[in-house]
Amino acid sequence: YGGWISWKTLNHFCVEAQMAWNVLRFAPGSYANEYGNVCSFVLAVLILLLAERKKFSLCLYLLFALTFIALVLTTTRAAYYSFAITFLYLCLVSKPVRRFSIKFIVLGSLLIGILKHYTFDFLYVLFGGIKAISLKTGSSGTRITEWIKGFEELGSAAVFGTGFGNNIASHNVYLELLYEVGI
Repeated sequence: YGGWISWKTLNHFCVEAQMAWNVLRFAPGSYANEYGNVCSFVLAVLILLLAERKKFSLCLYLLFALTFIALVLTTTRAAYYSFAITFLYLCLVSKPVRRFSIKFIVLGSLLIGILKHYTFDFLYVLFGGIKAISLKTGSSGTRITEWIKGFEELGSAAVFGTGFGNNIASHNVYLELLYEVGI
């Protein structure tokens, strides 16, 4: 943000350097959406490890905090939603996770507050993402249009698909594979 590192240099460390809601999307070595989903998975594992642990582990809490910050900085709604659903599921099925969830909520709120104060407003990103689900604004309407277009094109190429790389705008790996390589 200080302009010390050029976009050209940033592009050496991620697939595509991007800004979202005036925030540099964090994605070392990957695309932000993929990195966010990995962070979501790792956070779920760390929650299980922390919830089951009897003694305090500074290392695990540090890993948890850094991974949570990385997840937030990916600005990836899908990763936020998958983490939230996984966290709710873990709370439903595990008593230790339910007890840990109080610590998680306090720590997560603290981290979000620190990020809001020093870098950006995470809640603005999250609620902006929810607002973008609207079919009239944001990317959701465009994606649904692409899904419909892909289904229409698949009708004439159901067996072999329309060709690899022809439907990347749908932002849905499963549909992309179906459309591009067929059944």
